[in-house]
Amino acid sequence: MPLQSQSDVVKALEQQGFAFEDDGPFFSQTQSTSMSLSSYLDVVPRTPPPETRAEVQVKTFAILKRHNIKPEVHSEINIVLCAGQRGSKASDDSLYLGLVRCLIRQPKFLSLTITETEPPSLFLEKGLVDCFPQTDVLLGNMSDILVPIILDLRQLPLDSTGIVCGVAGKLAGGNMGQFNMLPPVEMSYLSTAMAGFVMVADDELEQALQALES
Repeated sequence: MPLQSQSDVVKALEQQGFAFEDDGPFFSQTQSTSMSLSSYLDVVPRTPPPETRAEVQVKTFAILKRHNIKPEVHSEINIVLCAGQRGSKASDDSLYLGLVRCLIRQPKFLSLTITETEPPSLFLEKGLVDCFPQTDVLLGNMSDILVPIILDLRQLPLDSTGIVCGVAGKLAGGNMGQFNMLPPVEMSYLSTAMAGFVMVADDELEQALQALES
């Protein structure tokens, strides 16, 4: 939420029966006697949220089917997961220089996550590893290849949540059928405003597709 919109958001929530605590960012919903029945029904969910992993998966794939969204496999993109070495000016400069070189090449896939306490985490195409001038600036096994399964989420409502979680949950939980059961698929996943990405190992791609199509 943009900081300049905070007061408007707080006011809108208070009008819907939410009360903010003075000592923290948490808030709770209160049922005000001045609220009309129609206003209250607009606040509470019309359907209960899913409570189990199975319910999340069913809801997720029902939404994807309703909006005709199908997982797209991009087997031509080979991705490696690695961490960036930090701690000195030289290593930071090498990491940033490598990232600039990657962007100049206009990659099909590049994801960078930076936090204050953890080393930078990167998903990048294997062919971009040579963009980093020092071989020790990237940490990880560069021989483990991941393939992205992409979900185009641009057609979904803005308030849609849990889509990538539902897809990843189905892969992680395996696929249990009447006569067979597929083992769980190891994966990594990312979620953005426009798309969801599930990365699976190259040798588990066929198994992942079987689970998603079931």
